[in-house]
This record gives sequence, C-alpha cells and structure tokens, in this order.
Amino acid sequence: MEKPVAAFLSVGALGYVWLARGFETGFIADPIGPSAFPVAIGALLLATSVTLWTKKPSGELPPVSWRHVALVAGLFVYVAVLDRLGFVVATTMLASGVVALFSGPIRRGVVLSFLLSLSIFVLFTYVLSIPLPRGF
Repeated sequence: MEKPVAAFLSVGALGYVWLARGFETGFIADPIGPSAFPVAIGALLLATSVTLWTKKPSGELPPVSWRHVALVAGLFVYVAVLDRLGFVVATTMLASGVVALFSGPIRRGVVLSFLLSLSIFVLFTYVLSIPLPRGF
C-alpha cells in the first residue's frame, strides 16, 4: 500500500515545488528569495515520498481519504493564489479550510487563522525584513 501513497506524494511534492519556485516580490532583502521556504516544504514532502518508495512494506496503511486529497488540492490552490491575494488572505483561507476540513469550529477557526496570518505577516515583513506577498 505504500507505493500508491508514495506516488501520490511524489506527484504532489513535484507540483508544489514547480509552482512555488516562481514566487517573486517587487524587491527582496533576502538573498535566497521568497520561494526558499515553500520549495523546502516541497523538498521535505518529496523526501518523505522517497522514503515510502524505498522502505519495506510493513503492513497495510490506511487508505488515502478525501480529506488527504482535499488538503493537497488546497495547498496547490494556496500556491496559485498567494501572489494575487496576498499572504494574509491566502493563508487565512488555507488555514480556515483546514479547520473546516477536519471539523473544527468554523467561526473561531477563521478568526484565529486571520490573526495567525496577520501575525506572521507582521513578523516577517516588519521585524525580520523578509517581504511576503501583499496581494492586490
């Protein structure tokens, strides 16, 4: 059962890295650029899939559920809209979607997702001087 999951993760990781590598900002204070973090996440996902490909089968894994597929699809949508909508809006949408996907409290999830997104944006943009996409 590991091989289909590994294939699914490999395709998802490669697509995520391909979409994330094109991140750009108007100006950049960081020499590695804004795509480094998302590319690193995709690389870790790819490493996980390679581990699944190479490990000996240890028994049955739980089947891939619709929630797993929806989560990966949400990450693709996130990467696709991040530049257009901006970090705060896109991250709030992604985090709120994850809360809803796993049956969390929607109203509180949206509020906390927004506060978390805004806090990360302020931290990176104003404290660390690493610009994040502002959107429209």
